[in-house]
Amino acid sequence: MLERKRVMKLEKFHEWLKLNKNSKKTIDAYFQQINCFGKFYDYKFTQQNLNKYLIKLKDENKSINTINLFKNSMFAYLQYDDIKLEIPSPKRVKRKEIKFYFTEEDMKDVLKCYYDETDLLLRFMFYTGSRSSEIRSVKIENIDFKKRNVKFCNAKGEKDRVIPCLNTQLFQDLEKHCKNKEGKVFNFSQGQLQYLFQKIKKDLEINQEEVVEPRTMRISFVKYCINKKLDLFSLKKLMGHTDIKVTEMYAEPNEKQVKDACEIIRTGRAESDPKDEKINNLEKIIKGLKVSIKNLNNIIKSLKEKFKGEK
Repeated sequence: MLERKRVMKLEKFHEWLKLNKNSKKTIDAYFQQINCFGKFYDYKFTQQNLNKYLIKLKDENKSINTINLFKNSMFAYLQYDDIKLEIPSPKRVKRKEIKFYFTEEDMKDVLKCYYDETDLLLRFMFYTGSRSSEIRSVKIENIDFKKRNVKFCNAKGEKDRVIPCLNTQLFQDLEKHCKNKEGKVFNFSQGQLQYLFQKIKKDLEINQEEVVEPRTMRISFVKYCINKKLDLFSLKKLMGHTDIKVTEMYAEPNEKQVKDACEIIRTGRAESDPKDEKINNLEKIIKGLKVSIKNLNNIIKSLKEKFKGEK
């Protein structure tokens, strides 16, 4: 009888989570955490048991993320059951700052080392700004080859987002890849993705201090779009951000970009503008030709004088 009451209470908590939490992943994680705690302490939600369980998690060297997940789960349960207990605030985990990113030119060097599905995966990440979780879950049915867009369903925050085709060759290769295939577009686990980017870092001899991981491609996508003059509000939508401040963090210019922007104000074009390099090269060639013509004229002149003298 007592066991039945506990089961019913947990079922009601699960329903409460569905009404109050958006993400299915969050609902399942919170429910599992409370169920584990309940089984360990015979479903007695007391301050003493809560403190013991937190000490147990620390003694087992659980990560800050795991402990934070339990704390947030317990916050939710106490709110549901109207119980008053003191829970230490979750520690804020600072995400690794990624400043490194790939340009479209850099991607040519990257892709020299990779072929077939890996080549396609890297281009897909670069031109869609997809998250690791989206890469692992995107299905063939989510790609509309007629309208040329990719739909990421139930992305972060349980939101759908649609990315239009930014590279024609990518979509042509995707269509070939997905032909006579069912289910997921890519077969990569999170571990395989992490290993791939560690290998890229090693193969390209990228500075050890730089952080290179799947999220690097998301930042590369932002920089690529900004370079193509896409406005911040459109970029926010493409990235699937709720708050534009998050987009601003991704889009923060580096020292070189600031320098180029100042150069545009000063001269009307960027210091590193490829057009500048072409013009400079042409100017050097023309200057060299002028010098050669001048030297040739001097030689002809001297030869004429020599012939006159011999006569």
